[in-house]
Amino acid sequence: MPEQPNVLVVLCDQMRRQAMSCAGDPNVSTPNLDRLAGNGVRFTNANSTTPICVPARFSLFTGKHAHTRNAHHHWRMSPAEETFAHRFAEDGYETGYIGKWHLADVGRDRPVPEHSQGGFEY
Repeated sequence: MPEQPNVLVVLCDQMRRQAMSCAGDPNVSTPNLDRLAGNGVRFTNANSTTPICVPARFSLFTGKHAHTRNAHHHWRMSPAEETFAHRFAEDGYETGYIGKWHLADVGRDRPVPEHSQGGFEY
């Protein structure tokens, strides 16, 4: 069996799809993102069903529309929700998440409890 590829998902709030130098924006310099894009996959025709942070993250992680759970900006995801982190772990991947989570009822200065980490191990 071939070695599994690394998977890195980069989420940037309020970043338009063309806001990288590799996407043609002459006003920015994004060498690290350009290097990732050059060695990986860029989704150039993807879009979100909502512009709001929490519902958008919920939809991306679960594959479900946010309105199916009445997700809004201050909503918290149930620990029972299945995310892509669960699927990756089932396939032998180690999963980790860095950055703001906003899907659990904790402040930014506290760690997210394990039961609210959406299947991410780290």
